[in-house]
Amino acid sequence: MGQKAILDVDAATVVELQKVQMQALEKATGAGYWCLNVRSGDLWWSDKTKQIHGVNSNFRPDLEAALNFYVQEHRKAVGAAVETAMSEGAGWSHEFQILTADNERIWVHAVGEPVFSESEVIALAGSFRDISQSKTTDETSQKLQAQKDEAVFELTHVTNALSEAAIVTTAGLDGKITSVNQKLLDISGYREEELIGANHNILNSGQHSREFFGDLWSTICEGKVWRGEICNRRKNGRLYWVDTLIYPVLNDEGKVEKFLSIRFDVTERVEASKLVSNFFEMSMAPHCIFDRKGRIQQANDACCALVQGREADLVGKSIQDFVVEEDMPNLGAFWQPRDEAHMGRTVRLRLSDAQGNVRHTDWQARVFGSLVFASGHDITAEIERRDALAAAKRTAEEASLSKSTFLANISHEIRTPLNAIVGVADALRDREDLSEEYRGLVQMIFESGRLLERQMSDILDFSKVEAGKVELLCQPFSPALMLQRALAPHVQTAQQKGVAFDIEVAPAAEDLVMGDDMRVRQIVSNLASNAVKFTSNGHIKTCLSCVCNGDVVALNIEVCDTGVGFPEYTKTDKFDRFDQKGGSGQGEVTGTGLGLAISSSLARQMGGRLSVESHPGAGSTFVVELALRKAPVPHTSAQKSPAHAGFEGCLQGRRVLIAEDIKANQKVVALLLKRTGCEIAFAGNGVEALQSYRSWRPDVVLMDMMMPEMNGLEATREIRILEERKALRHVPVIMLSANAMRDHVKQARDAGCDTHISKPVNKKALITTILSALDAEMVAAE
Repeated sequence: MGQKAILDVDAATVVELQKVQMQALEKATGAGYWCLNVRSGDLWWSDKTKQIHGVNSNFRPDLEAALNFYVQEHRKAVGAAVETAMSEGAGWSHEFQILTADNERIWVHAVGEPVFSESEVIALAGSFRDISQSKTTDETSQKLQAQKDEAVFELTHVTNALSEAAIVTTAGLDGKITSVNQKLLDISGYREEELIGANHNILNSGQHSREFFGDLWSTICEGKVWRGEICNRRKNGRLYWVDTLIYPVLNDEGKVEKFLSIRFDVTERVEASKLVSNFFEMSMAPHCIFDRKGRIQQANDACCALVQGREADLVGKSIQDFVVEEDMPNLGAFWQPRDEAHMGRTVRLRLSDAQGNVRHTDWQARVFGSLVFASGHDITAEIERRDALAAAKRTAEEASLSKSTFLANISHEIRTPLNAIVGVADALRDREDLSEEYRGLVQMIFESGRLLERQMSDILDFSKVEAGKVELLCQPFSPALMLQRALAPHVQTAQQKGVAFDIEVAPAAEDLVMGDDMRVRQIVSNLASNAVKFTSNGHIKTCLSCVCNGDVVALNIEVCDTGVGFPEYTKTDKFDRFDQKGGSGQGEVTGTGLGLAISSSLARQMGGRLSVESHPGAGSTFVVELALRKAPVPHTSAQKSPAHAGFEGCLQGRRVLIAEDIKANQKVVALLLKRTGCEIAFAGNGVEALQSYRSWRPDVVLMDMMMPEMNGLEATREIRILEERKALRHVPVIMLSANAMRDHVKQARDAGCDTHISKPVNKKALITTILSALDAEMVAAE
């Protein structure tokens, strides 16, 4: 009986190839042939086979119909032979009786052999010969002929089909090579004459042990097929791997005559497999292989460490044993069908070890047939850092909110009574019937109240500067006018102390620039205030210069004094908060120590700097340097304050609505407006303010922010809605509130207020703001 055929081609190709060869053999031998495609179940009979069965040429057999031709007593044996061939790869050669289509009982010699592709049976092929006539006369001769037919068929098939696809050699019982094909010559680099007659040891790479080859040799000498992977060496010394099948070829007596070797070059696969295996084991990242049911087949050291186990303990367990229950739905992403070349999306899983410790991991998986290769990344540290940062951020935000809320509340609570103190003192200063002693006391009350207000503003401003929440405006202003307004109160204070206060302004400073004039004024005012505080005699000088370079204006403000100076010689642009006390008997002059720190920070935020040079006992020189842009559209008209000769009767005939829930504050504001000639009405909350607005039609509204029933912001929005719906004239609304933080000012602007005045308020600031708002309204109406 011949040997099994091994092909690395598909079943359909095998069947077609065999059909051609069998038809040729049929003409040469007179035997019938057949072929069964195991994968599709298609069965083919040659014409001679159909003739033996007594069917016509159009007959299309199938496996069941073919088996039914055999007589009952032989049918079971034939079926078993077919099953064995397909499951175990064993052929058969037997004599059976069949019942032809003409109901004639005849003897046939049936031969069948499996055809392999990479160790899988993909087809069955064989011959069919009518031996009825020679059955009784030459049985032995017939069997020998059948074996020869089979041998011719199978050897022809192997030679033709495998020679192009595989490395094919034959060797004698002594192991010496008797034949080679071109494929071996190409891959080994040897010539044919170098290989013929040589032992296979010529190709030995030394990679395998004596026991390996001893087992191989004993297997094939027993007439059994050997299969395995062998590493060979080329003539140039390079190694290559072959998937090898060695078949013992039997002679007519059933003894091994020679050996047929069929090899396939698998070098790339083996090397790639080794590379992957080494990477798998050596990688610091966790890797594992599991089947479609989630059972772990292999895990590297990093994966084992992740769940605190050994590979032996993990293999066979389900990955679900380690996944936190809430993350179970994510597992489906691992074994959902997908293109093998497509990497799956990242899946986040929390894994729990035997001790209950949880690790956060990200995984990607790729499917290879029935297995899934998963590669992970331990992100526990990242998650913990993220959570810690988030917690810290929440804590900081809560602290910041608490701080802002606290400061806002403190500001409101202090400014509300302070408004009454400063307002009443300001009004009393104008009383002509006060004696000099009482006038001095009233002035002391007024100045102390204003000092307290400034110190509180410094604290609030520094808090905002520290938090980076200072918002800078960008609007046109005149540096010269800004300086004049910033220095006016300090010049008066210096003159009262007998200290000269000189001001020099360069002509170019009259031109408009873009910036936050309030913040620049705040810096200048702070520097001038310090100069006045710490200068008992001598003089103070402030210089303003501007240098234009294209669209950029370099603003330079210098404040010099002859005061006590710093305790030590100082030249710096770094300012921290400090306890501000005079160093030479001026301990009575105090402050928050925050002014310079705030001024320096504001200068930096505007892209400039504040610096100082100070000599102990010889005074200090502060320099503010700012780079501002020129105003894009020149302002043709000079900026002037409203031209009012005095406040006496300046609001004659005007109606002023005061929306304020605290009676003391109502009295203070009314007292400050007493001599202006205006008509005053009061509202204790936002609802009353709206009613008065509708019925009384005021010219201006002084609106408190925090009031019962309806606050000032809501009331202002309602007023603006009424104006828009009924096309009413715009009535200026001035927010007069103890809520003095920048956010409160913005809220007032957003609600529709024209401007905002912080409590405590003095008469000059209040009346000037009202007049400015009315003047702006008149200009808009025109």
